[in-house]
Amino acid sequence: SGEKHTVFCGNVPRDISEEDFAEYISSNDVNPTGSRFLYQRETGEFKGAVFLDFGSGEEAQGAIQALSGGDCNGYSLRVNSADEKPQRQERPQRDSTNTVGVGNLPFDIDEDGLREVFSQAGEVAGVRIIADRETGSSRGMGYVDFSDSSAVETAVSKLSGFTVGGRAIRVD
Repeated sequence: SGEKHTVFCGNVPRDISEEDFAEYISSNDVNPTGSRFLYQRETGEFKGAVFLDFGSGEEAQGAIQALSGGDCNGYSLRVNSADEKPQRQERPQRDSTNTVGVGNLPFDIDEDGLREVFSQAGEVAGVRIIADRETGSSRGMGYVDFSDSSAVETAVSKLSGFTVGGRAIRVD
């Protein structure tokens, strides 16, 4: 029939060889007609993701059921159809009137530290520190959500220029 049904496997151990992964899926009675391992362009490092092709939708569904959540060298595999676009989960709308942006944060501050600093302005509903996608380390900025908007004015007036970890923070 020439049909191709593709399954995406994520969270594959980065140190597994293509041969060992093929053996792992075969031991789970999954026999794709083809596979594509994803590698970083610059470094050639394996990204921990594989596309598997199947001749029928039933085989693809069988692979999803057989491999989803499976333990592959201590990693729990994420497996789903690559043929259907995943439904985007709606992020809860934040009330931006209750949020301040914070800049020039010390790179070693954690969310608890940030919460502690801003709790002097009012009840903190949540904090987020923006991390670098590549390294996972702090980019020195974040957001603080307050339970009510009156705390926002207090935070801006009282904490702008406040020294945290030797750095004068910006609050807006």
